[in-house]
Amino acid sequence: ETEWDIAFRGTSIIVNGGVSAGTTDEPERTGIAAVYEVSGTMASVADVDTTLFTQDSAEGYAITTGSGNGWYTYAGPPTHLITPIAGKIFVFKTNEGKYAKVEFLSYYEDAPENPDAFADATPYYTFNYVFQPNEGVTTF
Repeated sequence: ETEWDIAFRGTSIIVNGGVSAGTTDEPERTGIAAVYEVSGTMASVADVDTTLFTQDSAEGYAITTGSGNGWYTYAGPPTHLITPIAGKIFVFKTNEGKYAKVEFLSYYEDAPENPDAFADATPYYTFNYVFQPNEGVTTF
C-alpha cells in the first residue's frame, strides 16, 4: 500500500519520501514525507524548520542507522541493549504536508524500566509525539 508516512524495520526508521535504499522488501516511496533531527526536549521544539527536511535516498535513510548515529545506541556484549538517545527529537513532515515531532522512548515491548535484550520482545517502539493537524501551521 502507498498511504504511509513512516515505517519501522528493526532499528531502522524510513519515510515515505525520496527513494528506496535498496534493502530487501522495502516499501515503495510514493509520498513527500521527510524528517530532520533536533537536539533538545519535546518542549523545546516549538517550531518546524522547513529547510531542514531530508528524505530517504539510495545512499541511506534520512534517519541514519547504526549505534549512535540516529535515534539509538547499541550497548554490545554482554547486555546487547538498544537504547534511545536522550535529547534527540525527530520532526516529520507527513504526506499531507502536516507535521509531527517524535521522541523515541523504548525499543522493547511494554517499555520496561530496565529492559533485558534476551527476555523483552523487540521491536516494539514506544514514543512520545505531538501532531500538528492544521495544514500549513509550523508550530506545535
